[in-house]
Amino acid sequence: MSSDDEILSELRKIRELLTPAPPPKPPKGLKEDFLGFLGKVGVLGLAVGFIMGSYVGQVVSALVQDLIMPIPGAFVPGGD
Repeated sequence: MSSDDEILSELRKIRELLTPAPPPKPPKGLKEDFLGFLGKVGVLGLAVGFIMGSYVGQVVSALVQDLIMPIPGAFVPGGD
C-alpha cells in the first residue's frame, strides 16, 4: 500500500504542475493607478513626491551637464 500512496502523491504533483495557471489580471489604467496611489499616500504624499521629483530632475540634469558631458566633449573635435 505504501507504494500506491507514493504513486498517487506523485501523480497529484504532476497534475498540479500540468494544470494551467489562471490568466493574469488585465493591467489597470493610468486613472485607476493614480487613484489607488492617492488612496494609499494621500495628497500630502503626492505633494512630497512631486517636489522630490522636480529636485531629482534638477540634480540629474546638473550631473550630466557638469560632470559627464565634459568628458566626451574633450575627445570630440570642436566639441565644447
